[in-house]
Amino acid sequence: MKHTRVSFFVLMVFLGGVAFIKAKLVFEYKRQFLYLAQIQNEIDRLENENTKLNLELSLLKSSPYVLQSAASLGMKRIEQLNE
Repeated sequence: MKHTRVSFFVLMVFLGGVAFIKAKLVFEYKRQFLYLAQIQNEIDRLENENTKLNLELSLLKSSPYVLQSAASLGMKRIEQLNE
């Protein structure tokens, strides 16, 4: 009878440990997933900003009036910015 209680107690401690490890791994996975999602959102935001800036540069290159206005304000030429 005593042998059965000891083995039952050891089994419960083992199952409790396994459950604890499983819960810890799940929460760690969720934390890493949220971190990666946050990084991906930042990458997407920067890519969108890069696209907008490229569009603005192409519009500036195609408009002589804007180039003259920018030069009169003392801005660098676009060709110099690309270097």
